Amino acid sequence: MGAAEAEVAAAVEMLRRAMMAGDREVLTAVCAPQLSYGHSGGTLENRDDFIRANTNGVAAWKRLAFEDQSINLSGDVALVRHMMVGETEHTGKVHPIDIGVLLVWQRQGGGWKLLARQAYKFR
Repeated sequence: MGAAEAEVAAAVEMLRRAMMAGDREVLTAVCAPQLSYGHSGGTLENRDDFIRANTNGVAAWKRLAFEDQSINLSGDVALVRHMMVGETEHTGKVHPIDIGVLLVWQRQGGGWKLLARQAYKFR
């Protein structure tokens, strides 16, 4: 893995940890203002919607892993694919998550920012 791929991998891990922790500051830092965040069920969120959904306390991640990850670079754009596996708790119920994800990262201001995300049902 080259230096740029390692930087992208570190940004993806920062995203995962911030989602688990509900960390508004880190999510704001890692997500581009132009973020388009697509869910496997068809819901689309902008950056504010995504951050609010991960920090408002309505739902919480109990477990979250990004498995079988690949990173492909094209200039200042990185395409990251992985399986998103985990569990969320919402209104007292635990919901399993097992979906495929495509993340689009862009180098902005010297760092990698999440520009787009689309999830899809895989298994």
